[in-house]
Amino acid sequence: MPASDDPSDLPERRTLPGGGSWAEFDAALEEVDRSGVGRLHAALMAASIGPYQIDREKAGRIASAVPGYSKCLARQYRFRDQAVRAAISGGRFRQFVEYRPPLPMSPEPVTVYDLIQDCCAEPTRTVLVPRERILETHLILRYPNATDMAIHRATIEDPVTPLASAEDGDRLRAESEPIFATMISDLHHRDGDLTPLIRLFRDALRPGSEIAFTHLAPATEPRHAKALADLAEQYWDTTEPILIPRERETIERWFQDGDWDLAVSLSTAPDGTLPVWCIIASRT
Repeated sequence: MPASDDPSDLPERRTLPGGGSWAEFDAALEEVDRSGVGRLHAALMAASIGPYQIDREKAGRIASAVPGYSKCLARQYRFRDQAVRAAISGGRFRQFVEYRPPLPMSPEPVTVYDLIQDCCAEPTRTVLVPRERILETHLILRYPNATDMAIHRATIEDPVTPLASAEDGDRLRAESEPIFATMISDLHHRDGDLTPLIRLFRDALRPGSEIAFTHLAPATEPRHAKALADLAEQYWDTTEPILIPRERETIERWFQDGDWDLAVSLSTAPDGTLPVWCIIASRT
């Protein structure tokens, strides 16, 4: 019987020859065609320099529409660095998780793992949790021989799986040792009530663990309102188009199930860059 030329008669192929799924392939292609938030963070803070033209162009448009947003991001990462160094110097933590690390573009310290290598002599364990496939690949290439860290891509909705990441038989001991986690410029890319997400953290982290995170705050001045609107417009065609500033009371309600102490501060700058909540949530 001759083979049919009708494409509808062809058997459906659900996997690629190498074993990967077409869904994964399509998702990877989408990241090539659209900027990802982690890559944009790096391009914005590096004056629109980056390996991907689409990110450089998007970072340039954001810098033109929202002057000072790169400084806003830089303030958030300074908060991360200060919080991590304080956690190390206090001697209470040997396990670290960074959700949404930025794209590494230089030998300089970029991720939480870099910071730990730079200022901690004690044995530690770190997991980096990129949200994007391309960023995951860059991180794997940056740390090809590291034995004290793991890279585990996960969505915002899945904060717990990376806590059990394994590499060479080792894993984080979330059930027996406290963990210090960071989430910089992450949660405002998720809509809805995040109370269920925080419950997942509460159930997975033992007392003594801490999460240092930042979140865009609502406008305190008319120029902030316009900047937030312009910023949201710029993000609509990225891989994560949601951008929601929130009131302090809203964020605090996520933690009202108990077992948390919150230290909240509002980071502002005299140059008028956007206000940001800087928060450390301690699991009690």
